[in-house]
Amino acid sequence: MVFLLFFVFQLDAATSTFLKDRMQGSKAGDYIVTRIDNTYTVLLIKETTPHQISIEEITIPAQRLHDKRFPWSGWRNWVESGANGNTSWLLYTVHVDTGMMREYFSYTNGQWNNMSDVNNFLSTLLNLRFVKIPREEMKRVGVVPPSEKYGQDSRRIWSPKLVYEGKTVYGAEFEAWRTRWPRDCGELSGKTITVYLPKDERAYPTYFPYWLEIQGMLGKAKISIVDSGRNLESPRPGPPRKVG
Repeated sequence: MVFLLFFVFQLDAATSTFLKDRMQGSKAGDYIVTRIDNTYTVLLIKETTPHQISIEEITIPAQRLHDKRFPWSGWRNWVESGANGNTSWLLYTVHVDTGMMREYFSYTNGQWNNMSDVNNFLSTLLNLRFVKIPREEMKRVGVVPPSEKYGQDSRRIWSPKLVYEGKTVYGAEFEAWRTRWPRDCGELSGKTITVYLPKDERAYPTYFPYWLEIQGMLGKAKISIVDSGRNLESPRPGPPRKVG
């Protein structure tokens, strides 16, 4: 799975962004938990250097969270106790200067693999330029009142739910950003993608979208973050040195 993300070339830095640039502010232990359909994925920053970021990706089907064989006590405890019931546990390195990933290590089968073996979605996402959506153009809640149909819209601006360390944060502010997937003959080719990032860079990780919509795919495909946090320690050691 591994997470997502056109526009003109000369844009003010305040109105455009690359996720690969934002990732340079990440810290070891930062994590998010995403849900796509019936699959949860934990993305955990394992290690950072000035030029590289190592990320662990742990996947589990939703139905296993209710399996009595795998007692549930929250995402942090689940990972730190070994992520019982996971179906995939990977480690890959992002080169922050380029946003590229060349290979990954699978803890599941104990071997190195080339990124060409999987859909390298995150690498493309990191290298797309996002343009900030003006506040007046952001999605709002409810139907426009007849009295405001041709005037100022007073409806509340919609924002996703922000969950931090298992608790919902009420009143958190978000910024909305938009991009377009490259025309690459894949199922996302040319699709418009909208993401929401927390406005407060100090309190929450702001390089992972807390909400992502893909327009033009049987309605709107959505990815949401169900939890996030910091200072999570992985029980996995670093991968073995690659031979050859």
